[in-house]
Amino acid sequence: MSDAPILAMTGATGFIGRHAMAAFLRAGYFIRALVRRNGRLADVPGYDAARVLEIEGNLFDAQALQELTGPATHILHAAGLVTSLDPIELHKVNVEGTEQLVLAIGQCAEPPKLIHLSSLAARMPELSAYAQSKRHSEAAASAAQAEIVIVRPPAVYGPGDQATLPIFAQLAKGLLIAPKRASARLSLIHVGDLTDLLVDLARSDKNLPAVIEPDDGQDRGYSWPELAVASGQALQRKVRLIKLPRWVFHSVATIAQAVARLTGKRPLLTRDKIAELFHDDWVASSSCNQAALGCAAPRIDVVTGFKTTMDWYRSAGAL
Repeated sequence: MSDAPILAMTGATGFIGRHAMAAFLRAGYFIRALVRRNGRLADVPGYDAARVLEIEGNLFDAQALQELTGPATHILHAAGLVTSLDPIELHKVNVEGTEQLVLAIGQCAEPPKLIHLSSLAARMPELSAYAQSKRHSEAAASAAQAEIVIVRPPAVYGPGDQATLPIFAQLAKGLLIAPKRASARLSLIHVGDLTDLLVDLARSDKNLPAVIEPDDGQDRGYSWPELAVASGQALQRKVRLIKLPRWVFHSVATIAQAVARLTGKRPLLTRDKIAELFHDDWVASSSCNQAALGCAAPRIDVVTGFKTTMDWYRSAGAL
């Protein structure tokens, strides 16, 4: 047991975090997870109380962070804030939270391997407060006294994701609403492929690049018309693509933000997210040759991924 790898996780209760925990458990890791309250991970597939330690705290609790990271051989920093009306909040969670984790890593007896889960948005920090916070979080993580690899996934989807539920609700009705940008292309990755990659990166003894942009293996990503066709194949029905100009999305985001301020809930759509949505190039770097990194190739194509995700939403009663 003393030789078993130990993974310290932040963000374990999130969409990607839960899938990542299941993947690392399958790979034989012991898990130390930072949680706001205990008992939130018991339904993760493969959960074993003898191999999972939930540590109550947050990114600004120095004692909890030291308990989390102390014996870890590997650290997966997956915690982060995706949307907020307040740029200061995004900076605090995504940047200052990372800085606090780095301080705790500095107290580790043996330097661990740190996998920092960023976002492809970090490539364009000028687009939004979120993108800027993710770029700055990468800089903060890079100061860690650890072997570090930064992973910038593109759009991530799969069973259990609430962020993409509105899109799949559209698809269930045979619609795909997209920005009116003729040249826009984007990469995707299924959460299963992403979390398998995270395990492979943790295990890899290769000299890894500082930043990795993974995808599902589709060269040059997808156009919105191509995604409409793939969606139709997955659902075995025609999906109608409706392209709308920026001002329409901007109007919807303005209303969503106003409602969010009244209800205190986080908006699903903000003006910042519109800026990201209308950027033409969200294609992951072709330099991410997973075989060269000692990692398995992605196995879930978009048609299969969309079908299994839709099946999950339906079985969960979300649609």
